[in-house]
Amino acid sequence: DIAAKGYVNLLQQTKAFKGYDNSFFKSRRAFFGAGYYSHIVAEVVDTVGCLFDGADELVVLDAGCGEGGYSVALEHVLADSGKKAQILSFDIAADAIKVAAGNDNVKWMIADITNIPVKDDAADCILDVFTPANYKEFDRVLKADGYLIKVVPGSAHLQELREAVRSQLQNKDYSNEDVTDYFEEH
Repeated sequence: DIAAKGYVNLLQQTKAFKGYDNSFFKSRRAFFGAGYYSHIVAEVVDTVGCLFDGADELVVLDAGCGEGGYSVALEHVLADSGKKAQILSFDIAADAIKVAAGNDNVKWMIADITNIPVKDDAADCILDVFTPANYKEFDRVLKADGYLIKVVPGSAHLQELREAVRSQLQNKDYSNEDVTDYFEEH
């Protein structure tokens, strides 16, 4: 069943994730809407746009899409340029998809990254922006000549903010090395 807001729930059970509720995703949408990450959005959109060389239409999968900012930006830019893409976006957090879904041509799904509800070799491109990865599933759904666009926070990501609240942090020393090493390994 497609919900009134235009998404499908492909999980038998959804659970609430502490801190990842409707309020969080609305705040995140407002933060992105204010342009704080516009330089990253522009790079992601431009990179996907480069993949159209000779292709009539692409299938783009936005894994762990959160409130959908990257998917919506991509859909708008591609539509304005006359390029066609099927954008399939999902997140395990139901509240994220409820905030994301709306008046656009993105296909929104509540789904789990450990069992992506897409057939084998279906995606031309997977976006994995600031979110966990499941490279076994990515390999399954990505076409042999497909692309994975992975965005990882840099080593100085939110450094000033982390320093201001350092006494409240459990992990005082941020590092992205585990994520980048895991990515390189796969």
